[in-house]
Amino acid sequence: PTAPSETETAGFSTNRSWLNMDVVESDKLEWMKPVAIPPGCVGRNKPRFDFQGLLCSIDTANNRSSHDNVANQGLCHHGDDPMLPGYTLDELVYLARSSIDNQRRFALSTMAQVVSHLHRSQFDSELSESLLQVFLHPEFIYLTRVSIDDKVPVVLNAAIALLRGLIYVEADEIFLEINYVNYLGHVTPSFVTSMNLQDDEDSRSPEMRTIDSDVVKGLLMTGILNRFRYLLEEYRLDTISVFNLLDILCVISRHGLESSVRVVESPRLLQTIYSNYLPSTWTPISTAIKDLQDPRGYPVARVIKLTATICSTSENLSRILVNKLGLESVISRIISVDPRNLNLNITDAISLRHEVIHLWSTLATYRVLDNLQEDLNPIICSNLQSCLRLDVSQQINPIDADFLSSLIKLIDLLTNSINTDSINHRHFSLSKSTFAIILALAKQLLSQCSEINYNYLTNRVLSSLFNYLSSYFVTFINVDATYLTSVIQDFSISILIPFSLSKYVASLFDNLQTVSYVGHSITSEFLSANSIMYLHCGTFQNALSPSGSVIPVLAALFRLINATLSKLPDLADKYSFLINNPCLTNYIASVSNNINVPLQSHFIVRNELHFIYWMSQFAIYTPLCGHDWKSLPWKLVFLLSAGQEWILHDIFSKCLFSPEFQPDSAATKLTENYRIISAENLRNIRNTYIACLPCTPKTMEVSRCYYSNHAPTSCRINNSGRLMPCDWLYLPVVRLYEGSCSNSAHIRSDSLSQEHLANIDDCLKMALYFHQTNKSAFDWLSPTVHFTRLLCVFLLADDTFLHPPIRESLKSLLWQLNPYWSLLELESAIPGLGSAFIDFYSNFVEQFKSVSYGDPTFCNFVLIPMRNRYSPRYRLLMWTDRELLRIMTSLPRQQLCFDVEELEEVVEPSRESDRKIVDRIIQLQQSALRNGYLTSTDSVPYLVAVANIQRQSK
Repeated sequence: PTAPSETETAGFSTNRSWLNMDVVESDKLEWMKPVAIPPGCVGRNKPRFDFQGLLCSIDTANNRSSHDNVANQGLCHHGDDPMLPGYTLDELVYLARSSIDNQRRFALSTMAQVVSHLHRSQFDSELSESLLQVFLHPEFIYLTRVSIDDKVPVVLNAAIALLRGLIYVEADEIFLEINYVNYLGHVTPSFVTSMNLQDDEDSRSPEMRTIDSDVVKGLLMTGILNRFRYLLEEYRLDTISVFNLLDILCVISRHGLESSVRVVESPRLLQTIYSNYLPSTWTPISTAIKDLQDPRGYPVARVIKLTATICSTSENLSRILVNKLGLESVISRIISVDPRNLNLNITDAISLRHEVIHLWSTLATYRVLDNLQEDLNPIICSNLQSCLRLDVSQQINPIDADFLSSLIKLIDLLTNSINTDSINHRHFSLSKSTFAIILALAKQLLSQCSEINYNYLTNRVLSSLFNYLSSYFVTFINVDATYLTSVIQDFSISILIPFSLSKYVASLFDNLQTVSYVGHSITSEFLSANSIMYLHCGTFQNALSPSGSVIPVLAALFRLINATLSKLPDLADKYSFLINNPCLTNYIASVSNNINVPLQSHFIVRNELHFIYWMSQFAIYTPLCGHDWKSLPWKLVFLLSAGQEWILHDIFSKCLFSPEFQPDSAATKLTENYRIISAENLRNIRNTYIACLPCTPKTMEVSRCYYSNHAPTSCRINNSGRLMPCDWLYLPVVRLYEGSCSNSAHIRSDSLSQEHLANIDDCLKMALYFHQTNKSAFDWLSPTVHFTRLLCVFLLADDTFLHPPIRESLKSLLWQLNPYWSLLELESAIPGLGSAFIDFYSNFVEQFKSVSYGDPTFCNFVLIPMRNRYSPRYRLLMWTDRELLRIMTSLPRQQLCFDVEELEEVVEPSRESDRKIVDRIIQLQQSALRNGYLTSTDSVPYLVAVANIQRQSK
């Protein structure tokens, strides 16, 4: 028989005798065609990822064998560019909504891996733009949230892992853990973002609009806490998913007070967590909990971490949880048992004890569970005595170092929580017995490590040790003065001073310059996110490295030295070797001279700011410090952030205007020329600025509690940037100017009281004094800021500038800062101005026309923006306004603070619009001369007009 006829259809050989092939649908056979290798792929501009979340190489598209290998790895697909391996984010999002369970699972898992790599900055060199904003898009967050409602366990686990990756940054959490034992390490930042909700015309749902501004608040609006509670009650989640879920709850609780309250008030959520994952009894187990299929019925250390995170939010929530969850029995049960006897894997037991110590430390900050110290004091003392066997001259065990540093941190906070005004004999005896053991331990450890180089673990122990001793000396110096005075003197002479001269401290100073953030400009790229707060710890290379422990231990050392000198100032001479230490001197010089510190996370550099603060306090006791030492307080004013209001107040009270910080030569010059820095003047200026500090009574009181060993109501601070504005030097003037702008009535000359005039005078004297005594710090403010803030003085009231002291100071600033007036940047945005400079300047010119009476200083400030180095728009104002021109004719050339040639049109403008303005100016000048408006041949306008016309005629 003859073979059935074959035909070529859509590139495929078909046979009519084949079943259902009598009518061939070509479009349905397209997918069976061999994939051609194109010379160029349209999707190459989109990053593609493999199942581990890593970037795929696109070069395999040009190699058939490479492509076959990729296909064997499961990276082939039917997307727009099938020859390119891996999946784009668009394809992964599409697959995450698939009806196939496995496709949803691998899409969510792959995106979770990508986010994890993003937080570790692994794609910085490969990708030109950050993908973080893509993952934090409201629709993507909502997709992740909807996936958590999935009923398929594998998809559910992948969705929880993705959400955890989006909001939980491993590097940030590690840094918070490492930093805990340092000074104020228990005070952590709040992660609330600046809410900017969309307007009412936004058609999106309230949840989507909130997610766009704050991811955590948006998630709470979707009922995610109820979903988590349901999963914990009804599902047998695997261990990794339980860990991820608890990590998500930690981030939500760290977000802010409102979020923590929502977690506490969520029905049965915490009770379910405690009953399932922190039981009072459990079956003995030797396997690590992370290796179990289901951790239910065993204590999970992350539960204690979650509790401590909630407690750090506020004292009230801490007391609620103590009663609601029985935290006193939880702490007693775990602390009183040796980890080897907890019937757990030793690693899990140590982690559990570690988190319980942190929880107790947080509660101790609020003076909650005061009686617990008395009950567990024998166990604490026993653990401390066992640490006397440590030898830090040898390699110290990391577990021992972490335990000892955490335990001393706990005792430090217990000491700070003691109210010495009403201390009872029992508490004092307990504290004194503990102090005796730690003092012996300190003497032993400092003697052992004197001849070795620094190491990370020893630094952690010493940091907590120094901070505890400082707290004890400050807290009990008035309770047991005779005993502590002798102890301080003996400890300083026999231990602390020799240690400060040791090889160990020398190695710390040797590495100080390389680990400084403030002493160097930070140029790293930061993950940008508007809807969620990150600390950027992974970007700061020293934050998580062993070298990152150098500054915290030096800060603690200087704090201890200051605590001893506050009682025995005569010992200051014995520490004079620190002033001349070359490494420390170079570091201070770099800090004093660096004006560019683009800090993306002020919390990261908080330890270094404490270090600079304690050094500036040390300089008070040692008046032989050089100029760079005395500039440290000025530097701090620019850098201090939220939570450090008390330091700011202390700097203005004790340092900036203290006689110890006045350079003698500059002070003498100022006294002779301007008579502004007498002791009385300094006190008045200091009081004026303290009254203007941008600190509310509430924030000042909270900060005072942190730095003065008082019980605070919260262990959270806002991670909101610098405290002082860039124009803080002119704060008294700016405050008055803002008040006048908000007043709808016109400000008359009699509206400024004598007190206000005195404040303005103090501000201008401060600017003169600052310029003379600390010019490098004065230059940290841009010339444009100096100029615009001085213009505000003229705008405050009609005759403010005529007040004799103010008039004299304005004249002095005009001439002393003359080099700055050629460096103005008038076309760029000016911080704090609120409008374009041309509008601000126009108002200033109107004020000049109304009240100047031809004052030479006022005239000079008007003419400075009219110099030919700036836009001709400003010069046009004078020649189009006959009244302004008339007043300017009263200014002779000799009273101009710059050369009159700088007002001439000598620079050919590069823009056509500027050429037209210049031509218009020259026409107006010709008209003014022709009509006799310029009568004085020695006046500035006459000389400028004649020069321009003569030049044009040539």
